[in-house]
Amino acid sequence: MEIKKYLALLLAGTLMFSMAIVVSASESYGNESWSGNSTSDSSYEGYSEGNSTSEAGVSVATASAAQEAGKSVGEYNNNAVTGTPGLTSAIPVAQGGGVVIDGTKTNQSFTVSKAALNQVNSAKAQATALNGTVLNVVNISGSVSFNTANVNYYMPGITGTENIQVYQLAGGQWTPVTVTEVRADHVIVDMTSYGVLAFIQVP
Repeated sequence: MEIKKYLALLLAGTLMFSMAIVVSASESYGNESWSGNSTSDSSYEGYSEGNSTSEAGVSVATASAAQEAGKSVGEYNNNAVTGTPGLTSAIPVAQGGGVVIDGTKTNQSFTVSKAALNQVNSAKAQATALNGTVLNVVNISGSVSFNTANVNYYMPGITGTENIQVYQLAGGQWTPVTVTEVRADHVIVDMTSYGVLAFIQVP
């Protein structure tokens, strides 16, 4: 009988400890409330409503990878940047795949990472010169080579009526990138190389 009581107490203690870890992980990694599945585009169907990791608990591997990338777990899981150093109200930028490489639609996705503070400050200076406002600045990378990549960036909150220009940082200078379409929640651009992009709304 004593052994059964001991085992029951041990099991209860283990459960309490496990729950404490899950709660701690949930509190540590934030709860983004933006949703990446409000579009009908198939490339965004995998996005979750908010940060589901906080509801189900965060694995150590995911939390570690997010921390290494300098992102919250929600940003990491959604291949997005929602908060940017130097910007108080950045519009989230995400990429869900379906990149058109040299005229052919692929299942490739480009990785969206945070830009450095000095790059953000440089983008703000560029926006001032245009009498515009920086929406976000992100670093784009990938694993495939291309001459031209038509990339659909998911930016929740864009109505499609804004005049949005995109610039890429190259050799310390901001070079215009061709914007092929602006529609509700999306800005689509033609890129000729990976790098830092600034999304700027101009009058």
